[in-house]
Amino acid sequence: MIAIGKNINGEEKEFHNGGSELICSFNKLIELNINEKIGLTHIKVFCNKLTKLTIPNSVKYVYCFDNQLTELNLPDSVEKVFCFENPIKEITLPKKIRVATLPLNCNVLNIDEFKNRDDVEIFFFSY
Repeated sequence: MIAIGKNINGEEKEFHNGGSELICSFNKLIELNINEKIGLTHIKVFCNKLTKLTIPNSVKYVYCFDNQLTELNLPDSVEKVFCFENPIKEITLPKKIRVATLPLNCNVLNIDEFKNRDDVEIFFFSY
C-alpha cells in the first residue's frame, strides 16, 4: 500500500499504484496519508479537496493543482511542482526546482535565488 485517503463522505480508500508513482486524482480526498518508505518520485493528487499534503523526501515531481491547499512544504528533492488553483499565499521553493506553476497571487519567499538562473522556470497561473 502506498497511501490511504479519506474522501468528503468519510470513506477510506487505499492506493496501491505500482512503481515509484502515486496517482490518486479525482477522488474528492480531504485527507491523504502517504507511506514514506516506498521511495516515491511522482505524486499526482490533483482535483481533490486536500487542505494539507505531506510530501516524502524522495519525491521529485508534485502535481497537486485544484485542491484547497493553503500551504505546501516542498522537500529539497522536488524539481517540478504544479500547484496552481490552490489558495496558497506564500511558498519557499527548493534549490533543485526546475519548473514551478503556482497560484497567481502566491509570494515566492526565496525568489531572488532564481532570478539569474536560466534553468528555472516559474509561472503564476489563474483560472
